[in-house]
Amino acid sequence: MDDFDFYVSPSERFGYETQFTKYGKDADEVMLSQLEPLYQMSRLHQDEFMQIWSLCEIRGTGTLNKEQFIIFSHILNSRRRGRALPFSLPLAIKEAFLKEESRKSHVYVRPSATKNDADTDDLSESALARLRDEVTTVSDKIRTADSDLRASESQVADLKVAREELQELRDYKRRHLDTISTDIAQIERVRSSTSALGSAGDEALEAERLLGELKGYQAAVEVKIREMQRLMRETEEELEKERS
Repeated sequence: MDDFDFYVSPSERFGYETQFTKYGKDADEVMLSQLEPLYQMSRLHQDEFMQIWSLCEIRGTGTLNKEQFIIFSHILNSRRRGRALPFSLPLAIKEAFLKEESRKSHVYVRPSATKNDADTDDLSESALARLRDEVTTVSDKIRTADSDLRASESQVADLKVAREELQELRDYKRRHLDTISTDIAQIERVRSSTSALGSAGDEALEAERLLGELKGYQAAVEVKIREMQRLMRETEEELEKERS
């Protein structure tokens, strides 16, 4: 029993139509001699290649039109994948070959059990609907990819702004730390001057009082230094995370 699958998917049909245009050089028919490159690529025995040609060339013109070439290519590729050659073509396909050709391209689908024209038309509509669904799916994926790309670009821009802000904060904290260091140096100079006053009379008492105030100020400055160091560590950690 011949159970060859003659169904041609929309994507396969598109590829066969492209080959027909290539070998036929934009003509409505293609001759056997024009398919020499296709025969060489098929790596089939010449007898098998000619058997496929004979199955499809049923009009006696020595040429194949587009619809014939599509079925010819489908059988050829099926044979290359190891499928046995069909004994004959279904009646619906033969009738389609023999009908007067029009410029409109019809998608061939697997004939129904009755092989009448009405069922064939219904199946053609079904194949066309599947093709529309495939186009819709691809379009949705493209729109989703565009949306993801725009979101990624926005995130990159936000990261650049955040990095600039962190860098500005880091510079500010460094300047503030330099100011504190200057204040500490000033305290040390005052302490040195106070120590030189000696311990005699009122001058000694005033020096002790001033020294106590300076020690309190120094303690406050040291607290600020520890806080600034903590902030600097946090800033470094944030920048490191942003780089990774």
